[in-house]
Amino acid sequence: MKKYDLKTKEQIAIMAEGGHILGNILKELGNASQVGVSTKSIEILADKLCKEYAVTAATKGYKGFPASYCSCVNDVVVHGIPSSHEILKDGDVFTIDMVLKYKGLHTDAAITVPIGNVSKENLDFLATVKKARDEAIAKVKPGRRIGDLSAIMEYTVRLKGYSPVRELIGHGIGRTMHEEPEIPCYGLPGTGPVIEEGMTLAIEAIIAKGKPDVTFSREDGWTVRTKDGNIAAVFEHTVAVTKNGCMILTV
Repeated sequence: MKKYDLKTKEQIAIMAEGGHILGNILKELGNASQVGVSTKSIEILADKLCKEYAVTAATKGYKGFPASYCSCVNDVVVHGIPSSHEILKDGDVFTIDMVLKYKGLHTDAAITVPIGNVSKENLDFLATVKKARDEAIAKVKPGRRIGDLSAIMEYTVRLKGYSPVRELIGHGIGRTMHEEPEIPCYGLPGTGPVIEEGMTLAIEAIIAKGKPDVTFSREDGWTVRTKDGNIAAVFEHTVAVTKNGCMILTV
């Protein structure tokens, strides 16, 4: 049986502190995301908040990534880079994905926020993606399998005609940004690694409104977009597996 980096109660308490800070920062960034605001100005605010909270934005410099959060507007699925030239427009959907390092441990969370007047169709899409993440979190319990989380996410979004993105996945997290096990947002119940008490997991629903196919930017080496140009959304929390379920660390 594969060994995973199970966290102590003390480590989980530190991750809960860091996750609470991350939740606060994401809330402020979401509130600041308005029509006419550049994605770069959101990064400037993120850097300011990190300094105030005495935390580190872990993505900055990670394998050369240049920003303190991933900025994903409309058809950008993940790993978009904030820009002073990218101005949020009425009707956009905007994903803010951020990883913090606090006292040596990482937490990861993402929200997708509607900008201005977003169509009911797109608001329903965002609500479904968020529900998929929440349904997966509700499944977390020692003895269950990672595939149980993957399957409920896939079922929830496919019911509405949306597509899990297969190339991008959730993951374990803690000492490093990405740890085992991998957590796809598609799969079969009863498959994959057994969930154990002490695991800390970044559970993310990464969903395309249209087809699941994506393209990887050759220009910046990071930005991932939907191939059909349709919108995408990501909702993510870091959780710690407890004796009888889990605790969300990034509220």
